[in-house]
Amino acid sequence: MKYLKLFEQFISENLHPDKVLDILDAAASFCDDAEVAANHEWKDAKTLIDYLLSDHIPKEDHDKFKKMVEKY
Repeated sequence: MKYLKLFEQFISENLHPDKVLDILDAAASFCDDAEVAANHEWKDAKTLIDYLLSDHIPKEDHDKFKKMVEKY
């Protein structure tokens, strides 16, 4: 029970792991090194998306990527 509470607290304070994976899958369509972002804990989708746009996804693909992840 203690671990369940810790997990629920982690999920409530951070971006859900499934959403992180979905965003990283979308980023993988545009770059080869998106998995680097998987080594971090992300508080929200915007921060993760901004990081991927600034460091990994080529500028010519920014609009396509944003459209893919706009639901997050």
